[in-house]
Amino acid sequence: MPRVKISGITNTEDAKWAAIHGVEFISVSLEEGAPKKVSLERALEVMGLLPSYTAKIADFGEISGVNQKVLKKVKSDYIQFRDTQLKDAGLIREKLAGYEGGLILEAAAGSDIPDYGDLEISFIQFNVPPDIDEDSMRIIAEKHDMEKIIIQGDFGLDRIKKQCEILKPHAWSVDSVIEKSPRKIDYPRMKEYIREISLL
Repeated sequence: MPRVKISGITNTEDAKWAAIHGVEFISVSLEEGAPKKVSLERALEVMGLLPSYTAKIADFGEISGVNQKVLKKVKSDYIQFRDTQLKDAGLIREKLAGYEGGLILEAAAGSDIPDYGDLEISFIQFNVPPDIDEDSMRIIAEKHDMEKIIIQGDFGLDRIKKQCEILKPHAWSVDSVIEKSPRKIDYPRMKEYIREISLL
């Protein structure tokens, strides 16, 4: 049964609704320039009200953009980041120095994941494009331990359900597909997605 991750939460009301309805992972964006970036104060406010059974994720975007001062104040269970440039475990350790939570590496679907040595990555989030085909999905499933994979794809429910049958990921992440307006969740639609994905 896939868990559900909602990415880019921007306000406390949406965070409460998501947690009440059983979302396992909730992320806030601290990435400079990201459409759903929130202030550190808002991120702490959102994460501070979430129950212990909901995993709190701070998404920093590219690893080179992680701000040490911000990182020290974040009270998250996971840090999410991309490493599309140097693919350097040493840089990641330097940027995340002092952080003791889990790590989520965000990558394009099907991309090769670098060998980071003893740097422990809790989950890999593969961002899948709308035109990805079933053969490509099967290749992902064959190459990876799917219990450590989160799939990000803003698709219709029928397609998500079909792809979950193929991949059997740890979680499926949605973002704008459950919005009624930018930065605001459509609650009936969110509940439908949570219910249908959780029943798989």
